[in-house]
Amino acid sequence: MNFRIWRVSETDKQVLEDEFLSASEQRRMQIRSLRRAEDQMQRLCADALARQMLSQACAISPGELQFDLAENGKPFVRNCAIHFNLSHSADFVLCAVDPRPIGVDIEALRPIKPSLIQKVCSPDEIDFIASDPGRFLQVWTTKEALLKYRGTGICTDLRRINVCVNGTIQLSNLKLHTELTDQYALTIVY
Repeated sequence: MNFRIWRVSETDKQVLEDEFLSASEQRRMQIRSLRRAEDQMQRLCADALARQMLSQACAISPGELQFDLAENGKPFVRNCAIHFNLSHSADFVLCAVDPRPIGVDIEALRPIKPSLIQKVCSPDEIDFIASDPGRFLQVWTTKEALLKYRGTGICTDLRRINVCVNGTIQLSNLKLHTELTDQYALTIVY
């Protein structure tokens, strides 16, 4: 598994312009449809990062990558056996690639309302979070990455998905990488 975090604020505007111009007309329309300039920049950074990482992993040029969507809406590359997944939040874009299916989520640190914790967390997770409210984003990113790994998205009561066992974040039969820094939380499931 290989992953990278891209800081949108540190991206040269020319890189974004080049990425936009090299995108298909359909992709340019999707980007233009995003109302906020910040969302457009995130999308362009995500596209550029995915192309860079997939190009390197597949040993083909970025322009040769043929993206498509599975029936569940999860993106994949038709001419490369490498799986990838993207996430973005605030100034951060995360991309991970692996030969196996993969799911990722990144969340910029921010205050969390206690009502949200009660709405999405199991009792075990609430206990895990109690000693450090910052852990909520670890739980959240793990749930989101797991659902993206499965290709289902949020389609169930999130309290039914328990990612804490004996005071630690764990998933049965899957590998997990999680980070909690002073700026973001991220989880990769593969």
